[in-house]
Amino acid sequence: NLADNNFIGSLPVSLASNKKLTL
Repeated sequence: NLADNNFIGSLPVSLASNKKLTL
């Protein structure tokens, strides 16, 4: 469960960071 939460939680963070970098 912890691993799944970390994996799923990292997705929005990575997407947000990518958007910030592109912007």
